[in-house]
Amino acid sequence: MLRSVLPVALVALLALAGCDATGTTGQAQFETEAFFTTPDGVDSTDWRVGPAFDARIQVQRRPDPNPAFSRETVTMQLYAPTAPAGFGLYRLEADGRLFLVDDAPGQSGPSFYTFSFFASEVSATGLSGVYRLIVLDGRDRVVTFGDFELRG
Repeated sequence: MLRSVLPVALVALLALAGCDATGTTGQAQFETEAFFTTPDGVDSTDWRVGPAFDARIQVQRRPDPNPAFSRETVTMQLYAPTAPAGFGLYRLEADGRLFLVDDAPGQSGPSFYTFSFFASEVSATGLSGVYRLIVLDGRDRVVTFGDFELRG
């Protein structure tokens, strides 16, 4: 009897190892993409929601305007039907460090979270270019990310 159960248990364990009920493998790949791919301009792959947040957080408004001139005010908005611990919008530096651009503190119940910042805040040097912006939750997980173009 033990011999007949072992192969079934082994197959079940291998199947479970390949499954990712919490989305951690997909989330890890998403975060790797956020931090280690080169900003390549504003496109349809920007502002997707990470697998750990799928169906729990929505990007209601992508950064707008994008591209933007340095003195323009840019807004972005997320919606969360539950009450997360808040969000931070960061720019990714060339050396991999993050710089806080704006934050949206946690709220109770379903809420909209709005980021508002001057376009110049996405660049430490103020130079025109394409920059990576990343939204992290209160536990430092990547919620969404995308590219932002700053124009002189």
